[in-house]
Amino acid sequence: MESISKKIIADIYPFSKLEERKLERLIESLSLWEYPRGHVVYREGDLPDYLYLLIKGRLIALTGAGAKERSIELIKKRTPFGIISLFTGEPHSVTVKSIEDSIVLKIGKEEFKKFLEKIPFLAIDFSRILSKRVKKRAGKTKTIFQSTKIGICSFSKGAGKTTYMLDLVKTLEGEIKKDIIAVEFSRSEEFSLPRKMNEETKYLNLSEFKEAIINDYINKEKFSWLCVNLNGAADSNLFSLLNYLSENYHFVFYELPFMDKRDLAECIVFGDITHFFVSPGKKEIAAIRSFMKIAGESISGKMKLILAEHRFIPKEEKIKFPFYASIPFLNNADYHFVLRRIARELGDKTLGLALGSGGAFCFSHHGVLKVLEEEGVSIDIISGSSVGSVIAALWALGMSAQEREELIFYFAKKMSFIHFGAFSLPFKGFLRSKKLAAILKKIFGRKTFRDLKYPLRIVAFDFIKKRPIVIKEGFLYKAVAASCAMPGVFDPVIFKGNILLDGGVLNPLPVQFLLDYVKKIIAVNVTPSREETVKEYVHKKRFKFNILDFIFGSIETMQREFIDRALKLTDVVIHPGLEGLRWTEFNKVEEFIRRGEEAARIKLEEIKNLINE
Repeated sequence: MESISKKIIADIYPFSKLEERKLERLIESLSLWEYPRGHVVYREGDLPDYLYLLIKGRLIALTGAGAKERSIELIKKRTPFGIISLFTGEPHSVTVKSIEDSIVLKIGKEEFKKFLEKIPFLAIDFSRILSKRVKKRAGKTKTIFQSTKIGICSFSKGAGKTTYMLDLVKTLEGEIKKDIIAVEFSRSEEFSLPRKMNEETKYLNLSEFKEAIINDYINKEKFSWLCVNLNGAADSNLFSLLNYLSENYHFVFYELPFMDKRDLAECIVFGDITHFFVSPGKKEIAAIRSFMKIAGESISGKMKLILAEHRFIPKEEKIKFPFYASIPFLNNADYHFVLRRIARELGDKTLGLALGSGGAFCFSHHGVLKVLEEEGVSIDIISGSSVGSVIAALWALGMSAQEREELIFYFAKKMSFIHFGAFSLPFKGFLRSKKLAAILKKIFGRKTFRDLKYPLRIVAFDFIKKRPIVIKEGFLYKAVAASCAMPGVFDPVIFKGNILLDGGVLNPLPVQFLLDYVKKIIAVNVTPSREETVKEYVHKKRFKFNILDFIFGSIETMQREFIDRALKLTDVVIHPGLEGLRWTEFNKVEEFIRRGEEAARIKLEEIKNLINE
């Protein structure tokens, strides 16, 4: 049980932040429970005894009893639950039941509390999860399992916050079928929301807020919206209003008037997430940089910085902190694309695709992508190891299937011509990585990670530190070259001072690097199984090997344990049939692509069931 738990827990937030020693201590307290379809994990009214963590299958939260039992929400993989009761000591407010065979990890409440006392940062992370869960009030039926409050603010006027909030809410409404409300707060009687909604202004004075009158001020269309005047109101009124709304809506968006640094920390406390608009002028950048330095982890960890691209960006100004998103002009073609990405993340609808390593086998990935695109399956983030990173990077640049295919054929042609005449000295590999980098530079040019349309994770192996590394900045061609630098074949790539080799060494199927972003993952595994290898070489009596076969075959054998681990974290696995093909046959691109298409079509029903959950 311990080995299984460690592999799974190490990749689940917030336990993924634990050091090896502390992770092992946690695992000692865990127990593994199986719940067949239809079995109850706990019932409404039961006293709390454990923290629960779903690692496989699906559960549903229900309220009521018998014929009046009503579903509230699905509980998905890698989701902790039972948190409210665990912290408050009150009985569970919902029943949790399995709707397919499920596996749950449990830790006793006393052991868990002791663990949090010793690791304060973990307590902060769980408090964030707890803040989203809706507590049942006496005499009121619980209708919301989890609510998220998203604050939108800025240091400056005219940053486009109201337009952003309204368009994001509309986009989110199109992605999910849940209750959403948008709230505009103002320090005057002037509001932007009614004008944008073509409605008369009707607002609530926050100082007069009472639950009995709130519905008189809420405008209800596809989503609900509300205008609130802040003048004369205490902070407690704001807190009470947002808490009331979170009991009735899955998502509460609220825009606050422009503020200074003194107000910002207080604003962040009220919500679960704060989208802070940054207009990239020197003074504002200096102000937010100063705030980020003094803010505690509990405050800054809730902030997602939004770069307002419609504001003037001085060329000499360098922005030295990461942005969650850049919002283009309204008439820019990428505007709605960016909003959709943010909405899908908020709505827990994000789908990740992991492309495994495997030399020429990786051309099958393109066939898989073609089918997914044809069938309208939206991928939100992609990861790639080795040659899989080539396909992943081309897709992340937003290229069409035809554009990608032309460059894949170019890459395959150039790789077919590589031979053992270009030895590297001193002898670190048969071939100089510069040769590989030159080919990739022709494909990617001077494009960097800033040119990407979709999030991308390129995985390499840090030879000195003996651990995987995810490359997130710099030139794409260099990052991809590092991920493709197969040990013994290519000499290492020096990137940002690190000595890097093929990402497939430790991550032949780079699933774990998607876990911080998505709940649903499709993996394309092009590594032959042991049975497939035996069938190919023994049954067909294929015994003509070269040195590359021995290198690749040895690495492949060691990779199988890593692949098994990745498969446990994956929702759908696509495994193209590659019988009769070899990983060095870069001249058979069309056949590899065809095999990928076939494998994807076999899995289409399973994929569509996954995305429609």
